[in-house]
Amino acid sequence: MKKNYEVGELKDRIQVMRGANTKDSEGNRIKEPYAEILRLWANIYFKSSDVVSLTGDLIHSVRTEITIRYRTDILEADRIIDYVHKRTYEQTAPAMVTPNRKWLVLICREVVDPDGEQ
Repeated sequence: MKKNYEVGELKDRIQVMRGANTKDSEGNRIKEPYAEILRLWANIYFKSSDVVSLTGDLIHSVRTEITIRYRTDILEADRIIDYVHKRTYEQTAPAMVTPNRKWLVLICREVVDPDGEQ
């Protein structure tokens, strides 16, 4: 993880999406589709990739680090959409904060829906 980014080096445009939890008439929680809450500049770094065969199926997992300027309103349940690469990510670990609280690093993995949509 590079810790010396300058603002001009954040060249990837991302969208932060948050799922809305509502309740039905009986009080049960219903998870609504994700809605956009923020658009930010970031640096997306594809850290590692694994391909594993499990019971004949091919599983592909890519660990990605997304660095943004430090903020406190990003939740671990939020999804990140990369405009350029048209990929959707979910966070897999708590966000890491650089010592000077200048950068926030989100550890993510790509989300692919079974229908092929993101």
